Amino acid sequence: MPSLPQQEDSERVSRINMWKERILEASKDTTGVSMHMLTAVLIEQDEAKQILRDKGYGWTGLSLLETVKFEIPDIN
Repeated sequence: MPSLPQQEDSERVSRINMWKERILEASKDTTGVSMHMLTAVLIEQDEAKQILRDKGYGWTGLSLLETVKFEIPDIN
């Protein structure tokens, strides 16, 4: 698991906390619906990362966010 940088901007920290809360809530959901929804998000991200790799973007060890930030050209 990648480590978090020492200093985070407030927006990122807010998103991290939001996801932590969702994960905690999902773990308490006895219907499994919340966990299913979180799993779907993770699967979609993994598939998006694989598609980018298949198209020649990124490399092993580069996160999905880093790939999108640094490998995908801007459209001007």
